Amino acid sequence: MAVLNVITWRAKDGRAAEFLAKVAEAKKIHERLGAQVRVLQAGAGPNPFTVTYVTEHADGKAYGEFLDKELADADLQSFWAKALTDPTAEPLQSSLLTDVPL
Repeated sequence: MAVLNVITWRAKDGRAAEFLAKVAEAKKIHERLGAQVRVLQAGAGPNPFTVTYVTEHADGKAYGEFLDKELADADLQSFWAKALTDPTAEPLQSSLLTDVPL
C-alpha cells in the first residue's frame, strides 16, 4: 500500500524562482534516498500557484526506511540548515496519505 508525504508551499513574494531552485535541489536528494518525487503547481482552486511536493513510497516499511535515511543524510541536513535560515516559501498544508484498498 503506497505511502505519500504531501506538503503544499506558497513561495514568498518575489522569491518563486529561488524557491523552485531549492525544490529541485531537494528533489535530487530525496530521489537519491529512494523516494519517487512529484512536484505539482496549482493552476486553479483556493491556492493558485502554490507548489505541492510529494514523496511516494511503496509501503509503510519503505517510508520508514526512507525517514531513517533522511535523518542520517548529511546533504539533506545541510540543505535544511541553509533553507531555514532564509525561507523562500511557507508551508500551507501537510498530509501523510495511504492507498485505500477498494
